[in-house]
Amino acid sequence: MNKMHTYEFRGVLHPNQIKFNLGPISSPFKSENGLTGHVSFSINDGNIGATLESALDLKDFDLFYMGCIGEMVLLGIYPYLDVVGYVNGLALSVELIEAKDPDSDIWKRLPTGVPVIEKRTANKNERYEEICSLFDSPKGWYIQKALSDLREGIKSAGDTGFFCYRAIETLASYFKENASDDMTKKVWLEFRGKVDVSRDEIDAVKSHADVTRHGFVKQIPTDERAKVFAATCNIIDKFIEFGRQGYDGRVSPIEKI
Repeated sequence: MNKMHTYEFRGVLHPNQIKFNLGPISSPFKSENGLTGHVSFSINDGNIGATLESALDLKDFDLFYMGCIGEMVLLGIYPYLDVVGYVNGLALSVELIEAKDPDSDIWKRLPTGVPVIEKRTANKNERYEEICSLFDSPKGWYIQKALSDLREGIKSAGDTGFFCYRAIETLASYFKENASDDMTKKVWLEFRGKVDVSRDEIDAVKSHADVTRHGFVKQIPTDERAKVFAATCNIIDKFIEFGRQGYDGRVSPIEKI
């Protein structure tokens, strides 16, 4: 019998004023890479304890296609947590804070943020002011909505492609005649031409979005996830510059509502 390796996680439930107990619950998983094992978790008064158990030594396995090992744990927790949320009318989320591997007694904080995005901006305060200045116009909604989708893509590694592509679609929808119009080829061509976005940049993100847009989880290696973020942020930055240059004088769909 193969030796089982157990990875432990601790975290909290949000909203933090919601307190309940759930578990212990254990469920099997199987990844596209052939990794199999079990995720077990308990929620006690808003605090979460979880384990991921597998016969493979994950340190020697390319598991980081989900952003981190913790993403596999979240995939084991959320199906049950979403049922609790559904029957109680709640939007519940999990924040995994620290983890411990089988060979150590030391709890380590899980990394936060996305380096490929964080490293893009040298003067963060100046960039903050530049972007927020665009919110003075109703057209600033497009950037606000794109950044909110990017936020969701950062939070969920399994849905990164979906949310990043939706951010791009939001920016492209600026070129629709009316908010209720379809995203036609004409809209995409005008977006690419006016904002100077290549088809390759869009496709780099779309290739990771199509599966999840139809209800499935897209497991994405860390290096590929970084490329998705880089392409998405390049497009967002180009649209921000498009806005800083005064857009193109049209009345956007959001201004017609």
